[in-house]
Order: sequence, then structure tokens, then C-alpha cells
Amino acid sequence: MTISTHIKRNLLGCLVGMAAMIFPNVSQAFVPTAPQLLYMMIRAMGQPAGLIVHHTRYIPAYLPSSGHASGNPEQYSLVEKLTFAYPDRLRTEIISGPNTGFTVESGQYFVKILNQVIISGAKSLEDHYTDILLFRDPERLESFLKLSGVNTDKVEYQRYQEHICYRIGGLPESLESEPSEQDENTCAVWIDHETFLPVRFCLRQPGKPKDQSIDFLYQDWQKTGKMCYPMQITMIMDNRIITTIQADHTELSEPNAHKLFDIDYIMKQYPKKIHPNSPGSPIQEIQEPGREDKIKELDNHINDFKKMYE
Repeated sequence: MTISTHIKRNLLGCLVGMAAMIFPNVSQAFVPTAPQLLYMMIRAMGQPAGLIVHHTRYIPAYLPSSGHASGNPEQYSLVEKLTFAYPDRLRTEIISGPNTGFTVESGQYFVKILNQVIISGAKSLEDHYTDILLFRDPERLESFLKLSGVNTDKVEYQRYQEHICYRIGGLPESLESEPSEQDENTCAVWIDHETFLPVRFCLRQPGKPKDQSIDFLYQDWQKTGKMCYPMQITMIMDNRIITTIQADHTELSEPNAHKLFDIDYIMKQYPKKIHPNSPGSPIQEIQEPGREDKIKELDNHINDFKKMYE
């Protein structure tokens, strides 16, 4: 009887988890692979049909914010509702604040709407905090991590704050000896050695004049049924906290996935604001409201100017 690769991976992941929990000292001599760790992480978080999370996002006042002022003059707050439809769909809606809006992620596609205008078809760095909370397929998650710059071939033990973690990611061996490279800020995921829940996720985006990196910290994991979710998420950029998210309520659900996550349907509700390459493809260009009229007006002025010298 032939055992499939998927079943072998699952069995090996279970053995790794049992070894790490029952024989912690022995498990330190054996470092599992990224696919095995991701399988154990997903298993630890749970795999329900769906999850609804109500949370409050706190943003320091010195940063641009789409939220409204809270009782604390040093920060803004924004209440949001997250609807997860596993394994790869998510809708985030603004519940309170002066602006209205939502984002939808469905498979590889993403769209962000603010005040009835589609403002983006690509994620900002901050939008990636839900990625390791959303994907519920180890192969899909590993593929995403590779595309995000995580070196999934490198796994090691590393202490992070009070946690002993498995760290997926790090510099390639050819760059490890270069002092100019900061291994601490390379793209990586830290998974708690005992619980197999994610503790930290670091992303780095090349840019000018310098690269930009962001840290997502996942804390206070609590259970809803057989599902675990971090009740606090902190985002850090340039050694400053840019966002703190506090989950207020979580509940298991089976969301109606048809219209909530249908990117094509959503785009049809706002047909004049964007120019997609083709139906169902990722949004590539955001058209400035009123820009078309301005261009026509400029063309008319140029034509009038030409007529004066004909």
C-alpha cells in the first residue's frame, strides 16, 4: 500500500509535535522542517469553517489614521469586524469612525474600499498581519511565505522574549557573514516551541532610500471552541509601535461566502473608480476621481492653442 506525501507529512508533523512536547530536551537535537512546523501551527490554531472577530485598533496620534479620536488624546481608535472564511478568504469592515470602508481577500486577489472608492488592489505592509492567521493549508502558507521573502529552507531554535521558538527564515548562508546585513530584521516567522502558536512575524520590503520592515507580535492566545486566536496584536515599524489591536469578541461561524468575498461582484459596485486589466484579475491601476475630465479639459485647451496659429 502506497502512502501519499500529504499523509506522510501529517504523520511526521504529529510525531514532531509529540516529541517536542513530551521530550523537550531531545527535540532540541532535531529541528523540524518548515512544512512540518506550519502543519503543527495550523493544527494548533484550529481549522473551523469560519470565524468572526470584533476588535478595536488603536493607532498613535502622531501617525495618519482613518479612525476617530478616542478618550486617550495620544491615540486614535477604530472598531472593525473581521469575517474569516477558511482556508483563504477574509473580509474586514470598519464598524465605527468618520469613514466607511472594507477590504476583501479571496485567494490571491485583494481589494480595499474607503468611502465608496476602491483605493487599492494590493496590500500595504500593515495589511499582512492576518496572513498567518488566515491560510489553513500548509503548502499554501509555505508558498505565501516564500513569496513574502521568508527563507523556508532555514529553520533554527531562537529565544524571543520569554519564548523559546522555532524560527522559520533568516539570511541565506552566503550572506550570514556579512556584517552589513541585519539577520534580526529579515523576513521570518517565530513559532512557540511548546504551543506551536505563532509569536512573531517579520516582513521586509525593499525600498528607497532604505528598506522598510514591520513586526507583527501575536499575544494572549485564547480558545473559542477548538479555535485559538490572539487577543492582542502589535505592529512595530522603525522601532515604534504603529498599531495595537485588541480583540473584543470572537465567535465561530459559517459565513455566506458568495457576495461577501466575491471580488468580481464588489468591483461591479464601483465600476468608475478603477481600471482592472481583465475581469477577475488583480487590480493594477487606481484611477484618480475626476482625472478623466481634467485630461479632456487640457486636451481642449491644447487644441484651442493650436488653432490660434493655424
